[in-house]
Amino acid sequence: MRGLDKKVALITGAAGGIGRALVKRFCEEGAHVIAADISESNLDSMLSELDQFKDSITPLAMDITDHDSVVTKVTAAAEKLSGIDVLVNNAGWDLAKQFVDSTPDFWEKWSIST
Repeated sequence: MRGLDKKVALITGAAGGIGRALVKRFCEEGAHVIAADISESNLDSMLSELDQFKDSITPLAMDITDHDSVVTKVTAAAEKLSGIDVLVNNAGWDLAKQFVDSTPDFWEKWSIST
């Protein structure tokens, strides 16, 4: 990954294992990272772990399934940082089971819980 110096990257699912590695790598390349995750406590943990990059990370607690919240929070972050150059859609959820064993309720998980 080259050419990221002074770029702004938005990484969803930033506080998980893959997300943390992405945040770290983008910071190592000189990017400013908007680290978005549903878990504020996991974001805090990630920031502690990546303390050497604290000035290059903007934590953003948000649920990517809440469209209005995403629009509001991402717009505010983009305005603060003069835009977003890179988007990494890393967030996701799943349950380790065979697809044929899943139910419609499983696939409607977010609409049922809101």
